[in-house]
Amino acid sequence: MSYTSLLTQTVTYWAPISNDGYGDLTYEAPTQLLARWQDTVDTFQDTAGEEFISDATVYTTTELEENGWLYLGTSAESNPQDQDKAFRIRRRNMSQTPNGSIVVYKNICG
Repeated sequence: MSYTSLLTQTVTYWAPISNDGYGDLTYEAPTQLLARWQDTVDTFQDTAGEEFISDATVYTTTELEENGWLYLGTSAESNPQDQDKAFRIRRRNMSQTPNGSIVVYKNICG
């Protein structure tokens, strides 16, 4: 069994593009990908050192960007902040098999 066969849930991802000039980010159009979504409630620190409580941990084989947003399911919203239960990626970790054949990204959202 390959790891990718475990990625059976469709998630929607909004990648950040740029700052809108008012302190907010703009986002690319939403895209769908396969992932493993877990509802989690844990305390973490983001890369800026700010403590937060996670809402979800999402595993992908696609590298996603911090400050991007994820939603469990399919969404056509242009702004992820308008999508109920969409969460911002606050921290990312990468792990790979010893021979480098499989790379998995752990996206912690909150």
